[in-house]
Amino acid sequence: MKRALFTAGMAFLLLSVILAFIGCGGLPDVKFNKSVNGGPAPLNVAFTNTTEVSGDDTSTVFKWDFGDGKTLETSNAKEPVSHEYTKTGTYTITLSIYKKDSPENKKTLSQNVTVTHGAVDSVKITPQTVTLNIGQSQTFKSEVLDIYGNLISTAVLVWKAEAGAITDTGTLVAGTTAGTFTPGVTVDASLDSYSAHSSASVTVNPDPLATASLPAVEIAAGGTIQLEVVAEDKYGNVIENLETTWKLLNTEAGAITDKGLFTAQKKAGSFEQAIEVQVKQGDKVLQAKGKVTIVPAALSQIGIAPGKIDLGMGMTQQYVAVGADKYGNRISGVSFTWSAISSAGTMTAKGLFTAGNNPGTYKDGIIVTATKESLAIIKTTDVIVNPDRILFFSNRADETSTNLDIYIMDIDGSNVQRVITSQGTQDLNISCSPDGRRFVFAEIFDSGSTVYLANVDGSQQISIVTGKRYYEPNWSHDGQKIAFQSWEDDDGEIFIMDIDGGNMVRLTDNTLYDDFPDWSPNGSKIVYVSQPNSSTDAKIYVMNTDGSGKQQLTTGSGYDILPQWSPDSTQIAFQTSRGALITYSVFVMNADGSNLRAISSSSAFNSDGPSWSPDGTKIAFLNFTSANQGEIYTVNVDGTNLTRLTNNTARDMWPKWLPRAQGVKVTEASAVIATSFDVPSMTAQQITAMASPAVVRIKTNLGSGTGFIIGSSGLIMTNNHVISDATEITVYLTDGTSYAGTVQSRDMVRDLAIVKIQATGLPTLEIASLDGVSAGQQVYVLGYPLGQENVSVTSGLLSSIEFDDGRNVTWLQTDSAVNPGNSGGPLLDSQGRVIGVVAAKMVGVSVEGIGFAISANTVNTYLSELLD
Repeated sequence: MKRALFTAGMAFLLLSVILAFIGCGGLPDVKFNKSVNGGPAPLNVAFTNTTEVSGDDTSTVFKWDFGDGKTLETSNAKEPVSHEYTKTGTYTITLSIYKKDSPENKKTLSQNVTVTHGAVDSVKITPQTVTLNIGQSQTFKSEVLDIYGNLISTAVLVWKAEAGAITDTGTLVAGTTAGTFTPGVTVDASLDSYSAHSSASVTVNPDPLATASLPAVEIAAGGTIQLEVVAEDKYGNVIENLETTWKLLNTEAGAITDKGLFTAQKKAGSFEQAIEVQVKQGDKVLQAKGKVTIVPAALSQIGIAPGKIDLGMGMTQQYVAVGADKYGNRISGVSFTWSAISSAGTMTAKGLFTAGNNPGTYKDGIIVTATKESLAIIKTTDVIVNPDRILFFSNRADETSTNLDIYIMDIDGSNVQRVITSQGTQDLNISCSPDGRRFVFAEIFDSGSTVYLANVDGSQQISIVTGKRYYEPNWSHDGQKIAFQSWEDDDGEIFIMDIDGGNMVRLTDNTLYDDFPDWSPNGSKIVYVSQPNSSTDAKIYVMNTDGSGKQQLTTGSGYDILPQWSPDSTQIAFQTSRGALITYSVFVMNADGSNLRAISSSSAFNSDGPSWSPDGTKIAFLNFTSANQGEIYTVNVDGTNLTRLTNNTARDMWPKWLPRAQGVKVTEASAVIATSFDVPSMTAQQITAMASPAVVRIKTNLGSGTGFIIGSSGLIMTNNHVISDATEITVYLTDGTSYAGTVQSRDMVRDLAIVKIQATGLPTLEIASLDGVSAGQQVYVLGYPLGQENVSVTSGLLSSIEFDDGRNVTWLQTDSAVNPGNSGGPLLDSQGRVIGVVAAKMVGVSVEGIGFAISANTVNTYLSELLD
């Protein structure tokens, strides 16, 4: 029984083995080849299945396991198989074969492939961001990868840092410069010919607060700005978000909030240490002060100089303009474009106007456009073009009077106006200033005579010399001298003097008289009449302006008088009685006395007082139509075109052709701008304390006056009449120190002078302007009146502001007490600015009167000439 069981078991086992062998024995041995055994990623491996199977076998399955989790099944041993590896490592590739109906029965073959990293593609830094204190360290790590993220350990690393210093292994020590550095750290990885770059951001915190400062602030007038304090550590790194407290130290600069919001004042200026800020960090507290500069705001207004002006036909006037903001701050860098009404005249691009030949008043005749950046504004002013005019004497106001007044009329005899009402007996001679804006004349009184200057409209009449017998004043063509006749020891002689009446010099000395001087327009000669003795008739002579080189020009019988040079200095017109017993005619001759010829024939009545037209083509003269009936005529120089200008029952006599009015000097300082500054007023005590150290007493051998220091090295402004003709000048400072003074320069027309003393480090006063000055405001006069030795101050109101176009002076009238001795002192406004130089007064019974000052704008217009 046991034998039977054993035999049966053995038989079953044997059968199983046989069956298994028969099943496997149906599969061939697995064979395959690979194209490479390894390489860098990406590695593409081609596999060749070399397993031997019959060509018609379709039941065998070939399964590829690539070792990276991916598989592939094919039923054809010849089918190409390939696979790409991107990750590093060693991969086992297994090829299994089996029958479709017996997948559990299979044969396999395995081979290995090794994949290394590819080329350098990127490098990563950790950490990517870091915050450090100065001097603190941080080690950065890096990973160098190929494009598939495979780590490359053999790459060469180069570390760099902007945020401090870094080692070759990536350890950064934060530097002394605070801030966020992007990049703060960089690394460059390279292998073979491939490289990659990466960076990290580093923030370095500043050290504790060490210093605080306020940058200088520049702000437009009236503007607002948020102020910022610069707080720094010991390395100069800015520290933010600190506790701050703001304070305004100079209220003239503006206003400030506790948060540092600053609003500028309206007036431009520079203010040192105007603002203070307190900075706090923990227990550390620092303070800083800052400067504020207020600059003008946007262009808003224009000032033009001159304002309304009158000119002769063909004469020129240079215009200037200044731009200012709405508060009155003057602006630099403004462009101006000029034009004029064509009927008034022509205007150049630079503002030079030439009056046309159409007399009239041209409202808004001058136009200027101001441009600054994108802003443009326009302003206009009036201009008057005058016709040719003649001054003459007449008793039209009272035909029964023997005294004659001075009148002016247009060249056609129209528009007659009285300009001077005589107070004495007129000398019957008028001479005009070369600019056609003023004239000189003399009046005779019982006590002597007085020589006056006046504007052509009769305004601003002033006496320049009085007391002696002065006659026939004649203005030099440079405008600085007057020639005249004076009776010394009962002999009429020719003198010259400055236009202020000083520096008299005698030119002739004869036994009888010399008379009727007239300057040649070229300034080299004076023609005059001389009668050396009673047995000879008066003849015309010429001499140099210093009295030398006297030469007789006319000869023969008859009186030759009233010689007048032609405008070009080549001819002389005169009045002569030659050829007649008692009547005069007008003759013309060459400057050397040749080519003598009559232009008005003698008759029963005189033709007197020739006067040349400005262009030298005509002569105006007086002709008596009856014994006492004088009328004014004009005639061409060749004697043709005789024209009567006046025709009435009055006595119209001694015409003088007025030169065409020339333009006046202007600079930017001449223009006036409206202001709206909020500047606090000073008290009289404050003004006196501020200004008096610069106010000086001037004593001369002729009198005393006041001046004020405008240059710390000893330059003193005063009036010309204070020092005119003085041979000794002593200047006293407020501390009693005295210095010898010398006249550096003077302007006799404007009555200004500069006196120099040898001193340094002196207190000064700055000459301001009329910007913002108006009638009715408070003004102050400082000086040494009535011979006082201590400076005094008086106050009053500014009564009026008037322009004198004869002298190109803007006058300030004040009711402040102005007395003899105040001349040359400063007139100040309530802000302590010098707005004028005290020059004159009009007095009544009392000592006090109406005072006048030369405006600061006028002074500044001519100051550069005085300082040259």
